[in-house]
Amino acid sequence: MSALRVAVLTCALALGALTAACALRDVAFGRACVLAGDCPEGYRCFTGACVPSDFPDERVDAGPGPPASDRCDDATVIALGQAVQGSTTDAFDDGEAPCAGDGAPERYYAVDLPAAASLVARLSPTGYDAALYALGGCGALDLLPDTCTDDDSDNYAEEVLVLPAAGPGRVIFALDGANPAIVPVAGSYTFVVEELAGCPVGTQRLGSGCVGVLATPTMTRGRTNLTATLLDDGRVLVVGGRTGATMSTTASVEIFDPANDSFTPTGDLLHDRARHTAVLLDDGRAFVAGGVSGDDGDYAAIVDTEYWDPGSGQWSAGPDLPSARDLFTATRLQDGAVLVVGGRDGATTHDDAHLLLAGAFVPVLGPLTHARFGHTATLLPDGDVLIAGGRVGPDSITIEDAERYDVGGGGFGGAGFAQSRGGHTATLLDDGRVLVAGGFARETAGDTTALGDTDWYEIAEDDWELGPSLQQPRLFAGAARLGDHGVLLLGGDVDGPLGSVELFSPLDDTWQRLPSLVTPRLALTAVALQDGRVLVLGGDGGTGEEIALASAELYGVVP
Repeated sequence: MSALRVAVLTCALALGALTAACALRDVAFGRACVLAGDCPEGYRCFTGACVPSDFPDERVDAGPGPPASDRCDDATVIALGQAVQGSTTDAFDDGEAPCAGDGAPERYYAVDLPAAASLVARLSPTGYDAALYALGGCGALDLLPDTCTDDDSDNYAEEVLVLPAAGPGRVIFALDGANPAIVPVAGSYTFVVEELAGCPVGTQRLGSGCVGVLATPTMTRGRTNLTATLLDDGRVLVVGGRTGATMSTTASVEIFDPANDSFTPTGDLLHDRARHTAVLLDDGRAFVAGGVSGDDGDYAAIVDTEYWDPGSGQWSAGPDLPSARDLFTATRLQDGAVLVVGGRDGATTHDDAHLLLAGAFVPVLGPLTHARFGHTATLLPDGDVLIAGGRVGPDSITIEDAERYDVGGGGFGGAGFAQSRGGHTATLLDDGRVLVAGGFARETAGDTTALGDTDWYEIAEDDWELGPSLQQPRLFAGAARLGDHGVLLLGGDVDGPLGSVELFSPLDDTWQRLPSLVTPRLALTAVALQDGRVLVLGGDGGTGEEIALASAELYGVVP
């Protein structure tokens, strides 16, 4: 490495105020170019950037080693608000942008924080596709949660990374090339890290308020595969689930009260259960049906149902289902009847549907067009129900079609579909669309691909369109409306529990990252409360002796 190269780098990246001479060299080094004449005197054009005239044509690993900022351990420390200019053209490729792939050189910068702070980092590349990510250290697993960004819609766009709760301590930023298939993979840039003002640590600006986790109450026990039903008075009835070291099903029930953000036990179920369904009836009672009972490795589908009385807090027996099943749907229709669809009993996938009418189950006309379990059921404004995706058979092969229950005709008809998926979410939007997001595709046993795409169901046209890509592929996530802001997608699974959160805005049909959950979780339950907040409950934490989480989180916007 030449002395001139070291001098240029030291000048370009030094801390504190830059001298006039340094500023001149800072601007010249790494400037995008095509011809030699694009660079000032003393510089030449090399692989798309201006470099000193004696800059070597090949990088050599021998000698004193790469300059500061080429390696994570040698990250250049910068101050908050200090804008630096540089180039990745002469850097080494020893890192990988987890949101965009490998194959491009990178630079590293560090910010030392004496206390936790909300930060925003901006990387403005010149003429190349950039990616930006943040780390808490230089190990392979030190990527900070949800802190990798690459704008897929514009390969040369500014990359903006928001860290609502960074530090205390050192935060390292990696400035990388995003996609080795798009050339050039390196070039000059301007980079700055600033402190976000106006929002508490852990939240970020959303409209006129600040969004993030507002409170972290705790349930009376850990639960996953539970149900949470919003009651008429605004409280939430939390029922059953799997719990403990053996992941046994529980009969315990509790109520969340948003007035004091606390959980209180209520009457136990008559039968322990998980992977059941629950729905609020038009008379204010809760109806819970089916599911499985047992413990890890020995679950059996159950056939019975129960009613919960909000006056007494006690349970009473309901009519048995037509057959035992779990992972089915129960949807209250506009006339008060409950539509029960599909499900499974061990290796058997059901293709039947029934209505709960006057305390008894009545079969609907004809079977489903496709037997399915783990599907979604969305009540549409006209009273019909959209049944989308799901799985079939002992190998849980995902289904690529949808069907629509005709409330007038009392039967099912095909409604197409764009993507085979299970473990997805489906949310009705105010503009007459159903947003189906994430999940997984499985064509053969053991083949599971987490999906990062979305589909629209256009209700009026009875047709599907491909929607915008998620910021993070995920399956078994939670979804809920965040007031008028849009649809939250929370947590889920990609090789382990996720804490990431993103928001779909129907105003511009885009997804944006929001502050993460405190605890990563999959198979969680999310409920939109009457006060505009979203209650996130339990789920699978993925590690530890008891992986069913007792923690809950309240996600929302404060002025």
